[in-house]
Parts: sequence; C-alpha cells; structure tokens
Amino acid sequence: MSHIIEDFERNTGEDDLTHLQEALELHDLAKDNRFDSRQQFVENCRRNFETRIMHHHVFDEENAEALLVFAGLKVTHKEFAKPWNIVLIART
Repeated sequence: MSHIIEDFERNTGEDDLTHLQEALELHDLAKDNRFDSRQQFVENCRRNFETRIMHHHVFDEENAEALLVFAGLKVTHKEFAKPWNIVLIART
C-alpha cells in the first residue's frame, strides 16, 4: 500500500519506468505468447507509455480493499469472479 500511495502523491505517470528491471526479471515469457522474442518484450516494456504492456501495480483482495479504505470508503461487499476479477462495492 505504501508504494501505491507514494506513486499517487508523486503523481507518477504511466511513462514511469521505475519497475522496468523488475518486470524484465520476473515476467514469464513462457506464459505470454504476445512476443516472438525476449528482445521484443524488452523493447515493448521500454516503450510502455505507448504499448501499455507493463503493469505498475498488481492488486489482491487485501490491498484493493485497503486502497478503498484509504480513500475514505467503507467496503460493503466483496466478490471474486474467476479467473482474475476482484469486485468490491464501497460507499462513503
């Protein structure tokens, strides 16, 4: 959460490449058929503002809820929709 809040407070844009090295090291190309080569993946990540290929933050149910609470909202319902969706309903 602290990193997400820091990015918000710094107004970090999608052109930020702070996590480029981490993405290059941890991305499993064996599970990603969008690229013909590792070099193609690297080039797309370096041009992330254009390609929007690199994730800046990954959410789970805990930090998604914490983010809403940080924003002053109360989570009233949580639902997980397979395969990857986290649905939260919150109110002021």
